[in-house]
Amino acid sequence: MRAPVRQKRAVDRTSFEGGTSVRQLAFCLLPFIAGSITSASKIFAQTELDPSSLNAGVFSVEQVERGREAFLAECMECHEIEEFTGSGAFLEQQQGETLWSVFEFIWAEMPEDKPAWLEPEEYADILSYVLSVYGFPAGRQSLPIDQESLEDVIITSPPRVGG
Repeated sequence: MRAPVRQKRAVDRTSFEGGTSVRQLAFCLLPFIAGSITSASKIFAQTELDPSSLNAGVFSVEQVERGREAFLAECMECHEIEEFTGSGAFLEQQQGETLWSVFEFIWAEMPEDKPAWLEPEEYADILSYVLSVYGFPAGRQSLPIDQESLEDVIITSPPRVGG
């Protein structure tokens, strides 16, 4: 004797209880979903590094540490950090200029007795240290040394309170 075959009950997967169809629901939710994606992308974009802003952190903590050591070893013979970071100092005078113009000047002119003596990465480290002392935050990536990248970064006032 065979077991009785049970008939499967057909389930309507195209509508919810009350007659609302999946299409109707999706159509109603579409503006909400699109708005959520747009909002999420704006939030994500704000947390990503903005390569055109020093306030977004265009150099790394590691560069700052190496730059401090290099500044003490190579620059302190002739310079004090305040020359670059104090009120009316070098970086304040450079506001509105590209980071490339500052990098290129330091690279081509320093140290005065041996211009361009250091490796470009060492100049980037020193510049990162000076920028951090000036008040700019470190980020997750190293300051690049190529002209194209550094020309996109404009020197602005740091995000600090006071002088």
